[in-house]
Amino acid sequence: MIGADDTGLRTVAADGQGPHWQPHGGLIGYVVPASDCGAGPCRQPAQIAAVDGDGSDARTIVTGDGFTWSPDGSEIAYTALTTGDYLHLAHLDGTPASTLDVPGSDPAWSPDGTTIVVADNDEGNSSVAVDAVNVATRAVTTLVTLSQVVAADATIADESGCGSPGGSFSNLGWSFDSHQVVFELTAGCGDDGGTTRVGVVQVATGALHLLSGPNVTPAWSPVALQLAYSNNGGLVAERRAAVVVANADGSDPRTVAPIGDSPAWSPDGSLVVFDASEVTGQLAITTTQPSPQARALTATSDATWATFNP
Repeated sequence: MIGADDTGLRTVAADGQGPHWQPHGGLIGYVVPASDCGAGPCRQPAQIAAVDGDGSDARTIVTGDGFTWSPDGSEIAYTALTTGDYLHLAHLDGTPASTLDVPGSDPAWSPDGTTIVVADNDEGNSSVAVDAVNVATRAVTTLVTLSQVVAADATIADESGCGSPGGSFSNLGWSFDSHQVVFELTAGCGDDGGTTRVGVVQVATGALHLLSGPNVTPAWSPVALQLAYSNNGGLVAERRAAVVVANADGSDPRTVAPIGDSPAWSPDGSLVVFDASEVTGQLAITTTQPSPQARALTATSDATWATFNP
């Protein structure tokens, strides 16, 4: 963890990935990757854990691969390969809160607390899709499918190298008003790479909008209908990317960093932290408008902002 002024760097979890600050609280949730001793039984499944912001009292919550905090920070929604990648809810002591009979990965909980979206990338199902689960009623609604995205942008098939590309959804996220969901789609044929798109779908109507160009790692502003994302300007194999901020409909795109990946917004929406490892080997922070000014941080990891002053 590090301050935005590049002070106070400290390690809080040496084995953690994908950190997420607890809303309105002092915990950092993260995933401890699975350990693998080959094909034998010594494989340890991935764990979802939490630690206090000062690095104390680290604890395992549940066995799982991906998670999202509830808006009030009292529960997590998570998926686990050990349970068939179904969506579960758990209290912070690991006791079950509920099991939602919905397959998927990469869950994201709406800010109003009513809905969780998941990526259903099981190719054995009839359609790869993003599904929305009503937390109270357990009703499931499909928001967007792979076929809908490919039909909306004919260049996806051209860039993926085949007429009917396969694909998967990831990096799901909610707008601050809980009305829109952003996603990243990777589409391709077999192991031949492919292309990516960032899209936004209206939850109430299903209206779909795709941002132009191959883009990855979208993140919503916490205070406005704006997105930060990485535009790699090419196919999946191209790793160099610019960090771009744009309106949710794709208008007014502006490059805030010439090279960077995985942006995350500050709580007030004025700054974006991003992975600048290809240039500096470190994280970096930039302003978002009108004249971006970036500076490097000494940290080297995935980034997430605290919603309070730890």
